[in-house]
Amino acid sequence: MKTMFKVLSFAAILAVAAAPAAHATETFNSALGGPGVYYGSGNPNCCFAVNTDGTVELGLKAKVRNGAIPITSSGTDYSVKPGHTSAHPTWALWNFDFSVNTVGALDAYTYLITITDDTHPSLTHTFNPDPSNLTDDAIASSSGTCNGPTKTIPAVPCAYDPATDHGFQNSENLGFSGYLTGFNPNVADEYTITLTATPTGVGSAVTDTINVVPTPEPSSLIFLGTGLLGGLGTMIRRRRIA
Repeated sequence: MKTMFKVLSFAAILAVAAAPAAHATETFNSALGGPGVYYGSGNPNCCFAVNTDGTVELGLKAKVRNGAIPITSSGTDYSVKPGHTSAHPTWALWNFDFSVNTVGALDAYTYLITITDDTHPSLTHTFNPDPSNLTDDAIASSSGTCNGPTKTIPAVPCAYDPATDHGFQNSENLGFSGYLTGFNPNVADEYTITLTATPTGVGSAVTDTINVVPTPEPSSLIFLGTGLLGGLGTMIRRRRIA
């Protein structure tokens, strides 16, 4: 009976190793001007890795491109499937999404996103994600939210005003022009994406970081399972000899 229990225990371990990790839902703090997700219809208000100091709230996540399906994550690690979209051979199957919400005006901080290919450290890129640089950002203000500064909320122009606006969001792809020179969506590289908000006056910078890692190939899971079963066989043989 004990041997059978050990067999079942190892089978359970194998099942856990092969199953994806569950992701946690993350709802933004409304006290920080976070009205949830507003950068596109169909995007759920969940699955962001969030960091805040009480005056600014930063969020990052990876998700399936052109879909509301969040990518499976474990803490700040998001597992992605290498490959390109059918319409664009240089675009990855996944996007990275960012969100900034502040108690006061957005111009109390300056913003920076750093993207590093951990497998090829020479491939790195930094850029300013705020709406003065990315003109298709969704914007939050006291009047509401709008999807891009060229669009409008009912009766309210949606021009970017960093002295009054308190939030912006967007969804980007590493394959977009100018993001990561040498990026190959078909290669199983690992990426680190960091969003930083630095006070324009006194105070410390706030950072939020996610790691985007390739999903293990089925052959890797088979190899892992074979190793576990091999260890199980060795234990059973030793028990019989004893």
